[in-house]
Amino acid sequence: MLSCIPEEILSEYVERQSSVFNGPFAVLDEAGENDILAAFGRLGYRCVRDDELIAWCCGCDPGL
Repeated sequence: MLSCIPEEILSEYVERQSSVFNGPFAVLDEAGENDILAAFGRLGYRCVRDDELIAWCCGCDPGL
């Protein structure tokens, strides 16, 4: 996500962490979801929630 998310979002909403196995990654606080979505909207993005895709990206079985 660090290479895909616009710098305006990264600087305000993302906590950068690192893993020994996977290197650096972005952490977004779920509590700030509405603010993050509004920021993306101001930059011209259209965001749509997709719970099945979220589950897949997190390594969960979407059918559960």
